[in-house]
This record gives sequence, structure tokens and C-alpha cells, in this order.
Amino acid sequence: MKVFSALLFTAFCIGAVFSSALPEESAAPAPAESAPAAPAESAPAAPAPAEPAAPAPAAPAPAAPAPAAPAPAAPAPAKPGKGQKDPTIEQAKELERKLLKALKESRGKLANLEKSLGETRKAALETLEKIKSELLAKAKVAKKEGKKGLRKALIRNVINLDQLKKRLAKLR
Repeated sequence: MKVFSALLFTAFCIGAVFSSALPEESAAPAPAESAPAAPAESAPAAPAPAEPAAPAPAAPAPAAPAPAAPAPAAPAPAKPGKGQKDPTIEQAKELERKLLKALKESRGKLANLEKSLGETRKAALETLEKIKSELLAKAKVAKKEGKKGLRKALIRNVINLDQLKKRLAKLR
């Protein structure tokens, strides 16, 4: 009996430590409360009311951190060990995706390309050239600062945009 009560006490302590250490998880069960109510399963529905009794007092606390959660997402998050993502690279990738999609939908016809892009080929090429020149300028700065990885990423995107420019020029 003593062993059982010791295990029960240990499990209770571990649960209390995890619930107090991770306030974001207490916000996660709140949306889950409405989810078990929708299914007509009787077995999971019984434990669900018992669990919300404990997190219910904690529900007002996550309401304050909720607005703080979007704030860290605003600066372009990078992978651990990697530097900050360059916004110009992101613009180049977005333009590349947009142009590739339009090229695929146009099936080699200029009129269809302009229709799917929503702008003329000339305007698309001007945007492409503007971003390409920004990438080249940043690559030169990165070379002077010795940022080899950033420079390679910038040059890679310049090459991709140059290839897209050639594909756009072929359309008739």
C-alpha cells in the first residue's frame, strides 16, 4: 500500500510540475474542451469534465500571453544556428513561386500568362529586375562583410530569377 501511495504521490508531483512549467499547454486543452463535446463518445466525454476543472482557473492566465504569442513571429524566424532570413530573399522566392505558377497555368501563351499574373509581362520583368538588383547589391555587401552563406543564398536567388527572366522572354 505504501508503494502504491508513493507512486501516486510521485505521479501527482510530476503532473503538477509539468502543468505549472508549461502555461501554453493549459491554453491547448481549452479548445479541446469543445471538441470532445461534439462527438457522441461516452468514454472520453466522462474524463473531459474532470480535467477542465483544474485548468479552468488557469484559462484566464493564458488570455494575457495570447497577444504576446504573435509578437515573436513578426521578425522572420530562422532555424537554430542559422542567421536571420533576409526579406529580399523572401520577396524573390515569393515572386519566383508566383511566376512559376503563372507559367504553368499559361501553357506557353503570353496572353494567358498576363491573365494569370494580373499584370503585363513588362511589369513582371520590372519587378523581377528590381528584386534581382537588390539581391546583387546585398550579395556585394555580404561579400565585404564575409558572410559566405548569405552571399551564396543571394546569388542562388539571382540565378533563379535570371532563369525565370529567360523563360518569360521566350513567351509569344
